[in-house]
Amino acid sequence: MQEMNIFKVLDNYNTGHFGNEAVEVGNRCWILMQDDEGLHEYPVLVREPSTREVEHELKFLNRDIEERVVFEKDVGRAEFEAFELKKRIDLVQKFGGNSEQIKKAQKYFISDKTEIKLSGYEFLEKTVKPQGNGAMAQLPKSWRGKRVKVVLLEPL
Repeated sequence: MQEMNIFKVLDNYNTGHFGNEAVEVGNRCWILMQDDEGLHEYPVLVREPSTREVEHELKFLNRDIEERVVFEKDVGRAEFEAFELKKRIDLVQKFGGNSEQIKKAQKYFISDKTEIKLSGYEFLEKTVKPQGNGAMAQLPKSWRGKRVKVVLLEPL
C-alpha cells in the first residue's frame, strides 16, 4: 500500500467513502486522485511528514492565513475555513513547524474558555462516547435533519 504524508492525505481525503478512517498517522485512508483517465479512489497509509514537507506546508499556511480567515465574506464558509486552517496549524506545530504568521492566526481561534450565547428550542448535556474512529453523543430521533450546535464544556 502506498504511503502518503498527512498533509497530502488531508488535501485528497475522500469524505464520501463509507468507513473511511480518521486522518491520523498510521491509519489507512481512502483518497480521491485525478489522472488522465478521470477521478480514482485509492487506499493509502498515512505517515508523518518529513521536515521538508512540514516546511512546504508552513509556506502554504503563511501565504494563505489572512486570505482564508480575514477576508472570507460568507460566514458559514469562513467558519469552515477557520476550522480547517486550525487543524492544519495544529498539525504543523505538532511536527515542529511555526512562524510569526501562525502566531498571528492563533488570535482567530478560541483557546481559553469563552462565554458563548446561543438561542434554541431545547438543551441537552451529554457525554461524548467513542464510536468507531471518532466519537458521538446520541440525540433524540425527533432531532433528525435539524441543525444543532455543539459546545465543548471541558478543555481537551
